Amino acid sequence: MAIAIGDWYLTQLRGDVNVVRAVATPQEKSALSHFYRLLKDQRDYSAHPADYDRKVEAEAWREDVRQKRSQPLADGNLIDALVNELCTALDCLCVVAARIVNDPIDSQSWRETAALSPEEEVRAVYANLGRHLPEHRVKYVALQFSKHPDLARAKSRQQRANIGELVVLGVLATPLRVPYDEILDEFGFIGDSRASALLLIAHGVQASGVPEARLVSVLREAWDAVQRTGLST
Repeated sequence: MAIAIGDWYLTQLRGDVNVVRAVATPQEKSALSHFYRLLKDQRDYSAHPADYDRKVEAEAWREDVRQKRSQPLADGNLIDALVNELCTALDCLCVVAARIVNDPIDSQSWRETAALSPEEEVRAVYANLGRHLPEHRVKYVALQFSKHPDLARAKSRQQRANIGELVVLGVLATPLRVPYDEILDEFGFIGDSRASALLLIAHGVQASGVPEARLVSVLREAWDAVQRTGLST
């Protein structure tokens, strides 16, 4: 049951949970983070009890449930405790969701985000980079995108797209502060095979500390220098 609940909440609801969590208060984020960690522990421990790296934490929660009930821990008791935790988390999500619905900007952002599945989001990035995503790889890349640690803080479709760009490039870096597709448009590289090389340089320029307002102009100088040395791909 822990595996089933975990797969539902951590996978199927992940997109909506990320949107809601991004605009939650610190206290609400803390409550949601607590449940995320608890649920992930119980799901993964149930699947791999012998070698789960947080086995101690997972067993400690189960022992706490047993002590509160003053009886041996049966599967039914464990499920009841986990469902109670789930209900608390869902109540928290509903409170934040209600605030989003009453805010025109946040509500519109959520609708735009919900309109695209993770699979469609990564396909769009691949297309902009002039690359082909084989159908058998779609679900894998979409899963990597959905699991990206920065996605929980994304508050707009564009921020999600910039994280998708990181996943497609396969680099460990901070998301670009400028929309990646605007950079490609500036260079006329939408759908161009040179797009990936340009964006890799853009990440390097940003990491060097160049202000956001100057990123494109400095990138143009860097790209021209690469062109002159014949190192572009």
